[in-house]
Amino acid sequence: MATILLSDFHYMKRFAAACVDDINKLKCGRLDPKEKKGVQQGSTIECLSKHVRELSSECHLQTLRIAEMQADDYHLDRAVYFACRDNRENFCQQIFAGDGRVYRCLMNNKMDPTMSQECREQLTRLQKLISLDFKASKGLVKFCSDDIKKYDCDMGNNKQKAVQLSRILACLENAIHKGENTKFIFLLLPEL
Repeated sequence: MATILLSDFHYMKRFAAACVDDINKLKCGRLDPKEKKGVQQGSTIECLSKHVRELSSECHLQTLRIAEMQADDYHLDRAVYFACRDNRENFCQQIFAGDGRVYRCLMNNKMDPTMSQECREQLTRLQKLISLDFKASKGLVKFCSDDIKKYDCDMGNNKQKAVQLSRILACLENAIHKGENTKFIFLLLPEL
């Protein structure tokens, strides 16, 4: 279902309505509401995510929501998938997709000299999105969700706004300094 959702703007009306002006302004592709057949829009989503800080507030939010959906499985992020599929076979062959595992593996190997430049660039794009919305990191959300809720690190987020990663990390670090027992410290381990 997520693949269908991400492949055709017809299924993404809120995203399309919020981003049509930004798509045109940034020349991120073509959005024709009269188009009846499905059109792969991965390059449009990639373009918007590269310019996420320049987007209107509603398009910014919708672009981050797409990053959240893509965070579960690298197959859902067309740009990362195509740029990194050889690297995935090289570094992460034994890693099953889902729960952000392939992303974590690729990120752990990002600075390896044999990783392709294209894959590094896409991983950097993804890291920028994660810095703007912690939910674009499936591993962090899955591993630390209890602590994030317990210490109110999302500051009562009502799902209308993205929460920056720096806020989450500062909150969890603050809990550690207060002597609280959190899982946050284990995020540094590559097996996560």
